[in-house]
Amino acid sequence: MEAEELNEAIGESISNIIQQVSANAFPEQGKDTFGNAISEAIQEVKANPNDLPVCLASIKSLCSLASQPGNRNVMASHCLTQLLCERIRTFGHDEAFARSTSWLISMMLFQDNSNREEFAKSNGVNALTSVLCSHSTSVQVLKNAARALRNATWGSDVNCRAMVKANSMHVLLEQLLLHSSNFDVANEIFACIGNMIYSSAEIREVILSNPSHLDMLLKELVAFAGKRDQADLVGTILIHLANHDVIQERNSSRVNSRLMARRGLEDITSILEHALHSQDEQVLQKYSNLIKLLSFSTEFQSQASGSVWFRNLLQVLERNLQSTAVLVAILEAIAAVISGHDKSKKAFNKLDVMDAPLLVVGVLKASMSDEAVVLECCRVLDIASECQFSSCADMVRNKEMIGTAIAETMADYGRNVSIQEKGCLILIKLASDNASYVEYLQRLGVENLVEMAKHAHPGHPSLEPVSNQLLTLFAKRSSSRGRGPANARKTAAMRLRSRSRTMGQGARARSRTYQSRSPRHMLMDGRKAFEAARKKIDEANMKESDGVPGNSSDAAAIKPLVRGRVSERKKMTLEPVLE
Repeated sequence: MEAEELNEAIGESISNIIQQVSANAFPEQGKDTFGNAISEAIQEVKANPNDLPVCLASIKSLCSLASQPGNRNVMASHCLTQLLCERIRTFGHDEAFARSTSWLISMMLFQDNSNREEFAKSNGVNALTSVLCSHSTSVQVLKNAARALRNATWGSDVNCRAMVKANSMHVLLEQLLLHSSNFDVANEIFACIGNMIYSSAEIREVILSNPSHLDMLLKELVAFAGKRDQADLVGTILIHLANHDVIQERNSSRVNSRLMARRGLEDITSILEHALHSQDEQVLQKYSNLIKLLSFSTEFQSQASGSVWFRNLLQVLERNLQSTAVLVAILEAIAAVISGHDKSKKAFNKLDVMDAPLLVVGVLKASMSDEAVVLECCRVLDIASECQFSSCADMVRNKEMIGTAIAETMADYGRNVSIQEKGCLILIKLASDNASYVEYLQRLGVENLVEMAKHAHPGHPSLEPVSNQLLTLFAKRSSSRGRGPANARKTAAMRLRSRSRTMGQGARARSRTYQSRSPRHMLMDGRKAFEAARKKIDEANMKESDGVPGNSSDAAAIKPLVRGRVSERKKMTLEPVLE
């Protein structure tokens, strides 16, 4: 202990002397560069390869100068990275030396590809891995060594492959289990693993092919459920691993298999609950993306629809979140889960806690000015409508509310062919073998909206078939009621003119009014408006007799809630862990 204190005192003294002398000798270079002092310290390390106190003192003096980029450039010109790798093999058993040297290596590797190459040539990965094994009880050494490996592996395939050969991943995971309660150590290890997984497909395969490695990583889900930063890092790692299997087009997800074996879905539930409580949009988005990737596995889909976290995703939709990226990620995750088979769709349509389809309608209405969210809502409703919402408590009312919302959406987004296509698909599924529902859609003016969509996107390969199919349903219904095509077109034109006059009025006021409304409040408002509009439609229907239409302006009482600036959809990116 006395020797260590003496070494530290010597290092501090030399460091102070060097800084004072250098500041006087090189005033014109400012604080960034102390060329002669750095050269002398490096020369001391080279000249005394077996003298621990001298090497330690010189390295500490270099540590005091390494925070400035200009100083690091001078050090790099003397090939300091290679020299440090050589000395840490000799004196790596000493805790103080390992602590200072690994920190200096991490600084030399920070944002410097040439030093990373020099580190790889010097077999630095093996040297630092040995340090991790030798000092498993020293928090500071582990933190510095993990940070050095983290910086070494950023964008460096050579160092990543060296990590595989040195079995560094296993060593890092072992240290993570020993020090999971220490924020700093765990954070550096997670970030290091994240860099490796992001940079190297080979390392992803190493982890996924070894269940024990994956189990060690997933074990930390429980420990970090309530810790935002670590939960975020774990989410990034799992996303890259899950995406690896998706890219390889595997029928099953190895991440999902281990999650299910270790009750990992419950751990994800815990993380989602913490993120939901704290309104942490980044973590919510990240784990929604993870769920989406896991949903490529049919095994996951079969169990996911009844999980508590699936309800958590729906509860997020009830919050008045302003982030387009979060809402899109959650809706994409829901769509991915329920797209597998009828079991998932039925579970979605008959959740006891909430009316999920109408909750999505509420989000649709609340986000009518956000094109990306609107499109994802339509996709979810399109998938769910395959089961006809037959298990809803009030099937007729719910289907009519969905139809009304889709009609409004198609009217507002006539130029978006994807929304038009999804709208047609939803209405076809809801209207199949349901003559009264077809008639209801006709009263809303949907027939004319479809004609306009065909006119705006002539011959579109995906829109043309579904629009023709929906128009065929309308034609059959009109024919069965004895209404000629001319009368039908005239009625539709009257509805369009009435709707065109009302759509622009008060758009700004509606946008301001509903901008701060939550989806659930929007849904309640929509129900009130729906009941009032339906009453008007019924009154208009009573005026019809023998094919003579009533007042079409009454039928146009249902107007779009919001029209405004449309935001561009942001693509989901698998973000790396920054070095």
